[in-house]
Amino acid sequence: MRSQVVANLLLFGGVGIANPVAGAAAAPDIIFASDFVSGSALQWVRRNPQAGGATIALAPALVSAVKLSNGGANTTLYLQVAPALNVEANYPALSALKTFGPSNALPPAIGDCVIAQGTIDLFHGATELSSATVIASPSIDCGNSPLTPYSTTVANIASDTDPSTTSSFESGPSAEALESVLVTLNASVVGTPVPPGQYKIVDPGGVFNPPYLFVNATLYSSAPPTGAHVQITGVYDEFDTAVPPNQLFPRSASDIVVLP
Repeated sequence: MRSQVVANLLLFGGVGIANPVAGAAAAPDIIFASDFVSGSALQWVRRNPQAGGATIALAPALVSAVKLSNGGANTTLYLQVAPALNVEANYPALSALKTFGPSNALPPAIGDCVIAQGTIDLFHGATELSSATVIASPSIDCGNSPLTPYSTTVANIASDTDPSTTSSFESGPSAEALESVLVTLNASVVGTPVPPGQYKIVDPGGVFNPPYLFVNATLYSSAPPTGAHVQITGVYDEFDTAVPPNQLFPRSASDIVVLP
């Protein structure tokens, strides 16, 4: 008998588990109830890339970042498990996911509680929901709890730029676990902009090659002074066709604070 966790998930496309709540006939199972060790579908998707190609409906999650593309026709959202809904001791690791799909008339904003449904996919190394549809959900569905950035270090998530290694550019021990998570890096040192509006950062006393982290201007372009110590908040993204592939996306001017 399937657990209630599984009953709350919708998998379509001829594989996985049909919607037992609606009484639909179940398709042949490739995913079993015993696979669901988490109370969060979002966390489960991050752990189970073998479910790629199936469509899943997530539980309510908080929007941590928004990017419009294709002239506003498409929206990329970064969604994170709300603290009040987390059931895992290692939160926020493994608890964020990005979605890509057509834009709504009123795209969600940072901090909104939403429900997303889409096809599990890998896009340039990062897990995402593609062809995603997103609907607003009352804030109480996310526990009325704000999303707090996870404090970490550059070395913990930095990219390895040494081509002689086999680390797939992920030298930081938490690089994979914190994929798409909203993080804060304290007292990072800014390197020379490459190109303008984007730059490398390292931990104090660190070197820029390797390990370092690339601050990307995709969501917000910034240019703190070279050599400055900064506190930077942003979503941590993977894009394995870039060099380096692991990058930090600040979202606004308030995400970057130059320290004394």
